[in-house]
Amino acid sequence: MPEGLVQQATAEEAPAPATGEEANLTPEEQETYDSAMQMVSSLIYEDDKSHDSIMQIMAEEDPVAGTASAAMFLMSKIEETFQGQYPEELILTTTDEITDLLLELANEAGLFEVTEQIANQVKLAAVEELAEEYGVDPADIEANLGDITQEDVSKMDQMFGGQNA
Repeated sequence: MPEGLVQQATAEEAPAPATGEEANLTPEEQETYDSAMQMVSSLIYEDDKSHDSIMQIMAEEDPVAGTASAAMFLMSKIEETFQGQYPEELILTTTDEITDLLLELANEAGLFEVTEQIANQVKLAAVEELAEEYGVDPADIEANLGDITQEDVSKMDQMFGGQNA
């Protein structure tokens, strides 16, 4: 597995929101999002203890449940850091970006083959966990999943050279 993507991710700034919301974010929201994603990148790529915990979570369970659980672990760290004040409007976008990072990590580490189907199942599982945790009606979330899934499929195709089908 190539290490270039992992090394590149540690050197990059936090990515922009993945769902095309960047134009809708206030400067304060963008700053909050960037701060959260920098923290997540640090936990995934720089903090050995967190990295090992994340890898263990993803390896112990089936790929979908493990990756969704790891995403929720990272979201809990964000909530903890922001003392429960992380903006609700950023939660889906942040979770989406986290799942992308985790899927890339799992693929590079050889934990499991990341296919389009697995990527979509991970994102759905993460959204279902968010709905349960935040008391959101799953029907409301499902109504918005089409847009997220289509963009994620395109991102996965770009990330893995179209070999994830």
